[in-house]
Amino acid sequence: MSTEALCDNKGILFRENQLLESEFKLASKPDVYFIFNLKENIVHIKAAGISLREMQIKRVKQWGDNPPGQQLLLLKKSTFIKPGRDKIKPGETKEADDFSIDALELRDMPARYTLYMDKGVSIFVRPETEGIFSGIFNLFYSAKRFISRPALTLWNTLLRKPFTAIDIVLDKKDAQALYWSFYEGTGAIVYSP
Repeated sequence: MSTEALCDNKGILFRENQLLESEFKLASKPDVYFIFNLKENIVHIKAAGISLREMQIKRVKQWGDNPPGQQLLLLKKSTFIKPGRDKIKPGETKEADDFSIDALELRDMPARYTLYMDKGVSIFVRPETEGIFSGIFNLFYSAKRFISRPALTLWNTLLRKPFTAIDIVLDKKDAQALYWSFYEGTGAIVYSP
């Protein structure tokens, strides 16, 4: 075995150890956390080390640096149309006989959005192409991605900031479930391929 192969194996083992330590820290708390395993194409929703749900990633592409081998926090979610409820103002009443709870449900969640994590990582989630309308959106996004990603990489390199962009394609219901359950301040780990 050559010296280069041993050094490469040590680097891989060190990174795997960092990721496992980060997951152990997240699992020791009662909070829900997320594992984006890009090697095995699965997103895990976990709590206390127990897998609550798994979502199969259909396709994945990564641009820029490898994600850090440590816990990431979700800073914000961005989508073209945010789900929302009617706002109720104090003192304003509607008809007394018409009472219905306006709760947001899974079907109200977007299937196309970006998750902005700390440490310069962003994850764009989109559903599989289903029909002409979805195909047009995906074509528009692909064109935008090919223009913006190189520019953002260069800009962040000049500023000496880390930059990682990950595109994942999920089943539409899985994409909506991920948006619904992943809220700001939640921890996540990304295993890169």
